[in-house]
Amino acid sequence: MKRVIVLLFFITIAGCSGKVMESKSPDGNYSLNVSDRPSVDQPAQDILLKDNMKGTVITLKNLKEDWDWVDSIKWRSDSKFAGVLVTRSIILIIDPEKQGIIREIVLKEATNYPPVPYITDFRFIGTNKIIYDIKTAAGDIQREEIIIH
Repeated sequence: MKRVIVLLFFITIAGCSGKVMESKSPDGNYSLNVSDRPSVDQPAQDILLKDNMKGTVITLKNLKEDWDWVDSIKWRSDSKFAGVLVTRSIILIIDPEKQGIIREIVLKEATNYPPVPYITDFRFIGTNKIIYDIKTAAGDIQREEIIIH
């Protein structure tokens, strides 16, 4: 009986890895991928940046197991920046040319699920702004604006 349980445990963990989301930059030079990594406590996701011209892949962030997940990925129209919404409460701003996260916009440290208030949507405006909508505990939508750099 113990062998069956251990075998099922390893099959379950191995079956939970793989790509769950991909978003290519508008110019096609980069891709942001979200992959599940093997873990007992899912989700366990990694955010990866692929340079489609060179074929290189780097890990930008390992999200916390059993707590954080990627909701959505959006690119600025000129591919200069990408935004990744994590657990409806964090927006990671990524500069693919610098191969890194250049800013984290944290609505609040999530201490409960679902997080309240939470980010419902975000978008890039012009060359240096991001606008995001927040749903409050009362159900209202508030709009915030941040300068990226």
